[in-house]
Amino acid sequence: MKKILCISDVGIDKENMLKGFSYLEKYGAKLEIVEDKQNHNRGELQTSFRRMEEEGPDALPVNEEVLEKVKDADVLVAHLNPVCSAYLDAGEHLEMVGLLRSGMENINAEKAKEKGVRVVLSPGRVSVPVADFTVGLMLAETRNITRGDRGMRAGKWEVPYPNDGRIHTMKSMTVGIVGYGQVGKKVAARLVPFGSRIIVYDPYCSEEQIRGDGFEKVTLEELMKTADIISVHFRLTSETEKMIGERELAMMKPEAYLINTARAGLVDENALVKALQENKIMGAALDVYVEEPLPADHPLRKLENVTLIPHLAGVCCELEELSMEILSADLEKYLKGEKLTNEVKY
Repeated sequence: MKKILCISDVGIDKENMLKGFSYLEKYGAKLEIVEDKQNHNRGELQTSFRRMEEEGPDALPVNEEVLEKVKDADVLVAHLNPVCSAYLDAGEHLEMVGLLRSGMENINAEKAKEKGVRVVLSPGRVSVPVADFTVGLMLAETRNITRGDRGMRAGKWEVPYPNDGRIHTMKSMTVGIVGYGQVGKKVAARLVPFGSRIIVYDPYCSEEQIRGDGFEKVTLEELMKTADIISVHFRLTSETEKMIGERELAMMKPEAYLINTARAGLVDENALVKALQENKIMGAALDVYVEEPLPADHPLRKLENVTLIPHLAGVCCELEELSMEILSADLEKYLKGEKLTNEVKY
């Protein structure tokens, strides 16, 4: 019998983990769930995760119950909690770690490799809600949807908008997709019915694939200079950190917009604030920030030419179900001795 130890959190709680994974017991699995003791709401969980992104999974406190129960576990499953070196060292029989997300920020990958522990991800789990939300932000920012709502609630009917005289349909716009992964592809596909011209920057994706999907592959410089809307979709790594900085923002057309539903660190936030303050670009729509929650005195809050959302792009009622569906398929294959679909190749 294989023991699967799961760490639940406020994002995917114990009840939902039982609902999603208990069927694996028919394949000879013993399921145990340990609850996150550190984070009591989504805000605390996001703060912990951001620290983990910056400092690594070993920087967060160890859950002593996990440390004890992982000793005889064959599989460890986590959502946004860390899979630190202490757990990997303690797992005397640990063969696999399953992450209910598409990235490896919450696992000590070097330690897993050293211990010979297989790692399986859940790619694409938030790609659908984030892609939907991204297109929504494009419309909100360019067509003043949220500004109109605020004006109406303030008792106003006609108010001046930052983009007065430059309000265009999506059909007339060129949209630049920075990062053509799971989310970037879905955003581009959703824009096709609008009639937008789509250009793509992604050095890791072949021109044949991008052209095969009906879009144009360009350099980052060409994209920054050409696009009317720039939407960012890379993962945050040492190579992509502040990939859009003062130099790149200066390349943008004065009537262009920047949309970021990926990671705040991809854009130099101070440089973006300056560009918005000086009206060097038309506007921005943001769902992610260097510091979250966004401080009450942050300069972004004082600007009219930016739509601010409190990190909601991936939030939807189906997220837990989507995550567990993707991972459970590989957990089932593991128990049946079959080839895994989403295993990380070191």
